[in-house]
Amino acid sequence: MKLKFRILSAIILTVLVFTSLSYTSGVVEGQTPTSEVLLFEGWNFIGLPLVPEDPSIDIVLSEIIDNVEAVWTFDGYLKTWSSYSPRAPSDLTEMVEDKGYWIKMKTNVILTIYGCESESETLLLSYISYLEYRLETIMDINIKQYYTWEYLDVTWNWDITPIPISLYVDYYERSRPIYWSSWVDMAKDPDDDYYITKMIQQINSDSIKAGFTEIEKVNFVISFVQSLPYTVDSVTTPWDEYPRYPIETLFDRGGDCEDTSILVAALLDRLGYDVCLIFLEDDNHAATGISIEGGYGTYYIHEGVEYFYLETTGEGWQIGEKPSSLISTSAYIYPLNP
Repeated sequence: MKLKFRILSAIILTVLVFTSLSYTSGVVEGQTPTSEVLLFEGWNFIGLPLVPEDPSIDIVLSEIIDNVEAVWTFDGYLKTWSSYSPRAPSDLTEMVEDKGYWIKMKTNVILTIYGCESESETLLLSYISYLEYRLETIMDINIKQYYTWEYLDVTWNWDITPIPISLYVDYYERSRPIYWSSWVDMAKDPDDDYYITKMIQQINSDSIKAGFTEIEKVNFVISFVQSLPYTVDSVTTPWDEYPRYPIETLFDRGGDCEDTSILVAALLDRLGYDVCLIFLEDDNHAATGISIEGGYGTYYIHEGVEYFYLETTGEGWQIGEKPSSLISTSAYIYPLNP
């Protein structure tokens, strides 16, 4: 079962928006009621506090349209997303009071809504209370993931210890580092040790049964991670850049180059290898490195240590094999245990 976190996050944010955020409202006799919503640079999740006079999205956003980059909303019944971009063809044409909207802003602004109070406010508050109750139940659910991939002409099947949604949400809500070097802290984060340890036990057990050498064992680990689908942050999250913790990549069953590199580094580090994270600035690409006896192929020297290149995206790459499409001649090296 693959849970779509976007739906869960929409539920969470709906509760937060309608129970926690305050809107500045004003009613002057003989005039149309107004309400002001503060929007911050970047992504915001809001609901309209009034029934707009004209629900056309161009009208609702007319006073701030020059600062709007995009608007998204999810239809829980149709299970579809709709979007709006100013001055471009869009399938989201209206904004109404009973839906939630992701709005990406270029700068901080105040959105003024003109309209009337919703007759369904009491019903909405009752529904929010129900959502809060259901959210507590959802948080208690454990999700078990199954993985299948090929290595050395053998089909491997893994399932990992069920991950609580509450743990995943805890990681999802954490701030993201802005420096590449901080990815080391993500790979070594101790809060997912129990689940990573369970994977290490599976890796060691399968490696012993198969009679893998140390090099084959390393290639076994990266073949597993390489089998996870490559995903783009701007498509799978509301952010352009969103490095994932190992538990997030396992739960989401995929990620981009820094996500899979962080995961590989976490697994190999727990297996006892001397590993590092590699960033190729000219290619805007991340990888993992390992210092291992018998290593071969491309390597980088950092403080006298040879770290052999490990590609974590795509399939079939082995230790020391660096894609020819990468042009960087130097790299930033961040050992997990300097």
